[in-house]
Amino acid sequence: MSEEEKLRKMLFKIKASHESNNKCADCDSIGTLAVDIKFGCFLCMRCSGIHRSFGTSVCRIRMLSLDKFTKDDIDFIDSVKSNAYFNSKYEATTQHKITGNTNDEHAKTYIQEKYIEKRYYKEPKKAIINGTVLPAPKMEPVSKFPELDIFTVPMNTNPFDIFDKVPPNVPVKEETFEEKKKKILSMYNT
Repeated sequence: MSEEEKLRKMLFKIKASHESNNKCADCDSIGTLAVDIKFGCFLCMRCSGIHRSFGTSVCRIRMLSLDKFTKDDIDFIDSVKSNAYFNSKYEATTQHKITGNTNDEHAKTYIQEKYIEKRYYKEPKKAIINGTVLPAPKMEPVSKFPELDIFTVPMNTNPFDIFDKVPPNVPVKEETFEEKKKKILSMYNT
């Protein structure tokens, strides 16, 4: 079995590990065909298209059966746990949610509010890293007007990290899993 096949098998194992991963993280439609590797959530075809429309500074969409994944991608997706866990943070303060029947314009607005403006995000009271309970880091919105600001986040950055602004046309160094782990732990002064 090739490395790519092993990684894909691991990805589908993660997807099957929690029933919420079979429902879109945004509209709850059954049948997730894509994953946002910047946030670690599984999405339906329509919502993944809306995510793509915001550009790679906001998200990175990969099709489960078509695209290639790295070990870091898989480790990050696994660290998010499930769509239910992800939404417990990113939809913590909303009373409404889009559905598969929601019109595209309203769905796009909702997804922008959820991911870019972090309007429904509620910071968790604590974080657990390697079994140690730590206070959660502060969360900052990417940008209220993404077309005016250039924000970029290294591929697979934990969505609970603070996003860094970089000037346009500056290459971003891809972080390894170990570098991300060190960065997260340094946020807690460990």
